[in-house]
Amino acid sequence: MKKLILLISLIPFLIAGCAATDEKSPLEGAWRLVYAEWQGLDLSFPEQVTGSSIKFWSKDHFAYASQLQLDDVAIHYLGAGTYTLEGNRYIEHIEYHRSEDILGSKIYILLEIDGDTITQRFPANENWELTEYHQVQKYVRID
Repeated sequence: MKKLILLISLIPFLIAGCAATDEKSPLEGAWRLVYAEWQGLDLSFPEQVTGSSIKFWSKDHFAYASQLQLDDVAIHYLGAGTYTLEGNRYIEHIEYHRSEDILGSKIYILLEIDGDTITQRFPANENWELTEYHQVQKYVRID
């Protein structure tokens, strides 16, 4: 009888231990741009380029919006889609963008996550080599 009671009391723990758990991606949340540089153009944020940018990640999707200013030129970026992440190799599959010629494309990005800071380097080619004119962006977690 004691063995039966013990077995019955262990059932909830066994069920909980066997239940599938979705591990949260370290990307999930809201992130604010704190630094960016454009290699080959001698431009950086927030020095020459000012404004703000925010990026959101969920389990499978991303979205970003930027309101930037370079001299008296307003620059607005809007985009969203799905992503894949394997190690530091991150690919954005563009489903929504303010520029129609980017819709349906893939952007290859080298991504580093260090606590509450993300560094993105892009665009890379399909061999993960950065192009001559690439960007480096640093985001910090805000949520």
